[in-house]
Amino acid sequence: MPGILLQRLRIPPIWAGLAVGAVGVASLPSVIALAEFRLAEGTPWPFDSTNRPIRAGPYRYLRSPMQLSGVLLLVIMAVLTRQAVVAAAALITLSYNRLFSTYEYTSLEERFGQSWTMLADPQRRWTPSWRPSPNGEQARVWIDLSCDQCRPVADLLLAFHPVGLTISDAAAHPDTLVRIRYERDDGVCFDGVRAAGASLEHLHFGWAMLGWLLRTPVVWRFWQLIGDASGLGPRPSRSDSPPDRLPLGKQVDR
Repeated sequence: MPGILLQRLRIPPIWAGLAVGAVGVASLPSVIALAEFRLAEGTPWPFDSTNRPIRAGPYRYLRSPMQLSGVLLLVIMAVLTRQAVVAAAALITLSYNRLFSTYEYTSLEERFGQSWTMLADPQRRWTPSWRPSPNGEQARVWIDLSCDQCRPVADLLLAFHPVGLTISDAAAHPDTLVRIRYERDDGVCFDGVRAAGASLEHLHFGWAMLGWLLRTPVVWRFWQLIGDASGLGPRPSRSDSPPDRLPLGKQVDR
């Protein structure tokens, strides 16, 4: 559908590719935000809300990721179509969302109290912070530190001083893990490529965007197949003697 639209607008192929990429980047925070609502067994609609605040995904970086995606998509459409009415729609949507976000904040504060305000108060509504909020959901990632393919993931995470993430040796997990395991305090659990993607969310906004791409619903299965084909397939985490290069359960920059 986007390709047909771009053909009708007679946009050169190189600009068409950039436009499709821009649409994907603008949509990504909204897609992951919706996925987080699904994990919390709810939707953004007030009549089907969650029973806990969403403190992960894009909400680690800004207060209104879905509204931001909507406005950015309208701006991109306005540039492509060169229609003043579409640009006006973007401005109207921005104005409406600014008013709605005030009501939304008050409603969430009444429902969730301090667990919401601690996350939302330091954040901007529309401009993402470069580093994630330390008041987001805390998590632990289990990585097989004896695995030559897995160890670089731990080294990468440590190099960027992750916020709210504990790195532990998979050999110490109660279960025998066969992939990287990511466990959040709210009960959400990912394995494999989604676990790696969720861990990148704890570094900074640039890495978070890559992490969200890796854990995009349905698409993550493709990335998992690519990883398995590249030698990152499942392998048991148990070993005779766990490595001593990283203390088990080392806490990094909470």
